[in-house]
Order: sequence, then C-alpha cells, then structure tokens
Amino acid sequence: MATLKVCSFNVRGLNSPAKRNQVITMMRKQQVSVAMLQETHYREGHTPRLNHLCYNQWFHGVSSSSASKGVSIALHKNFPLHVLSSQTDPDGRFIFIKGNLGSQMFTFGNIYAPNTSQSVWLIKTLNVLRDFAEGLVILGGDCNLTLYPLLDSSTGSSSSSNVALSRVRGSLEALGLVDSWWALNPQLKDYSFFSAAHRSYQRLDYIFVPIRPCPPVSGPLWAPSYCRIMPLCT
Repeated sequence: MATLKVCSFNVRGLNSPAKRNQVITMMRKQQVSVAMLQETHYREGHTPRLNHLCYNQWFHGVSSSSASKGVSIALHKNFPLHVLSSQTDPDGRFIFIKGNLGSQMFTFGNIYAPNTSQSVWLIKTLNVLRDFAEGLVILGGDCNLTLYPLLDSSTGSSSSSNVALSRVRGSLEALGLVDSWWALNPQLKDYSFFSAAHRSYQRLDYIFVPIRPCPPVSGPLWAPSYCRIMPLCT
C-alpha cells in the first residue's frame, strides 16, 4: 500500500546551504511525500535553486519587503503531482498549489500566521483557500495560536477569544477539514512550542485533512505529522 506522508516544519531560516541539506536529509529519512516549510526567510528574487534528486518540485511564497517570513512546499518524486496553478500572498505567509495525480485533484496549502490578529488573518486566508481549492484539500502550517486550548495548551487557555477561535474552526469546517493529530490521537496530548514568557507548552503547528475518508489513489495511507524545527546550524 502506498503512503502519502505530509509533514509541516518551521525551519527558522533556510538561506544556509548546510541547513537546507540537513532539512532535506531529514525529510528524506522520514520518507516525506509533501513537505510544508515555514519561515524559510527567502527574499523576493533570492530563492535558492533547489534541484534535489528526491524532491524535484519546489514552490515558494516570499515576502517583497522582509526576510523574516517565507513559506515553501516540496514534493517528492514518488508523488508526481502535475501542478496546474499556485497562489501566494505578497507578505510571504501562505502558498497554495493544486494539481492532479491521474484523475484525482489535490490542493495543498501551507500557512505561517502572524503573531498578532491571528484569527482575523486565518479566517481571511481560509476564505482565499476556499475559492482556490479543488479536489482533496490538505492544509498545514504554523497557526501561531492554539485552536483547541483545552487540548493544545498546558494552561488550557489561548491568546484569542473563544468567539474568534470558534469562527476559525467554522472556516475549517466549511472547507471540510479536520485536525489530523486529534483524528489519529484522540487521547494523546502533544505540544510543538514552549512559551518562556507564559511558561506554557502549546501546539501551534497543524495539518488539516479532509473530514471524509479520501478516495483511493493507488491505495494511499495518510500519515500526517508535524515537527517544529529548532535551528540546526548557523
């Protein structure tokens, strides 16, 4: 049975060739099919030429004004998606791609939310994704907030109000998406970030997959995961 493994990584900068090599090596060892990278720190017109033997398709969203953001999607050669179109924002905070593999359409989205007004940004971005998406939708990235405070925060609280969080979750439901971690691990808590200021552990990184079981595409077994990457080298 074939496996489609989707991972989300906050890489905190990929301008160093050594660090790019380390991240790609980790992706290869974990047999990642689709990698969603946040905080690549690429600038417009200065994205590196990536022609890896395993990851031969790369798509980037970059900021025109700052090198502190940036998002990328990498596809493994064993997932030969024929990409038909893509959409990014000028701030380098999201990238959406869509294409077909045989008769099945896929849409992949990668987001890196700001650390203020997160819920407003997320709702707006999810509306853009809804207009863009076709086929099976898979969305990953760093939301910079806990969508389910009782489950995703060691303190049980969130910086956003319950009303705002409910609206974000409603936008995800409108896209037919569910948090993959809790779908696969309903009894298990895990966190991806420690806030020293608030002395709390939080899960800010998510991969959302279709609520309904996906139709077989060469018999895929979904294996979503996430990993918040600390700086590997300077």
